Amino acid sequence: MKSKPFLIKADGDEIALESIQQEASIHKEEWLQKLLQNHPQILPVDEIEPIFSPLVPIGREISTEVGYIDNLFISRSGYLVLVETKLWRNSEAKREVIAQAIDYGSSLAKWTFKKLDDVTRQKTKKGIIELIQSEFDLDKEEIPSEDMIAKNLRLGRFLILIVSDKIRESLIEMLDFANHYPHLATNVGLVELHCYA
Repeated sequence: MKSKPFLIKADGDEIALESIQQEASIHKEEWLQKLLQNHPQILPVDEIEPIFSPLVPIGREISTEVGYIDNLFISRSGYLVLVETKLWRNSEAKREVIAQAIDYGSSLAKWTFKKLDDVTRQKTKKGIIELIQSEFDLDKEEIPSEDMIAKNLRLGRFLILIVSDKIRESLIEMLDFANHYPHLATNVGLVELHCYA
């Protein structure tokens, strides 16, 4: 028997939450993108690598030469996290999503600091360093430098996450194989988010 999560209200009422089945078509990928944009702490990036946490959102649907990154974030240390969202019912939630996400990462690694800064200004009305400083209230010596962020871009030092309401076993096997190459600077992870009503 599977356990169920409970919502416990301030008045002491307890409500059992029911899992939303992947086939239910209640949510769309846009909903998932907005959820992550508004609540980046949902992403367990500190469990993957603490340098990627905490996050501040840069924006959704970030244009690259190969398509649109669903969600783009930056950590307080100046490391980028790009997220590709796919719902279980989407036929691309299979093997293609890994290639797509890595393609976006490859495109992002070609960006200059200025390009990232310009995109951030378009999405947030702040430059990338200003965004980090204002979100995390950092002292001057704690703020990542332009050179460091540019180097992270150039070397592909970022985290690519594939976020879905259910992760297919074939993706896990493929990613396990890819992660056996420690010389790659980019980390790729899978995040399964469960939704309850």
